[in-house]
Amino acid sequence: MTDEGNKMTYVITHNYGKCPNQIEGHTDEGTHFYFRGRHNGWSLGFGETLDDAIENNDYYGDLDRAGWFETNEWEVIFWDVIKKFVKND
Repeated sequence: MTDEGNKMTYVITHNYGKCPNQIEGHTDEGTHFYFRGRHNGWSLGFGETLDDAIENNDYYGDLDRAGWFETNEWEVIFWDVIKKFVKND
């Protein structure tokens, strides 16, 4: 899916879990990403492999009950984070 206003295409391959909520995928350029919510915070990492993305916390923030959203709600939050924090040139 391409996010409006961003030039990068993000492909979500997995959206699952409760405490932690997790989204995995890759960009159209092959960079992997991992978005995780647990307790009262979220993190988003990018890397050459999924393992690298899981290890990296390139972006992070506070969010009440971050680990307990339904998968459709968690995807909306993911897109909000991409719009607000990730710059795509």
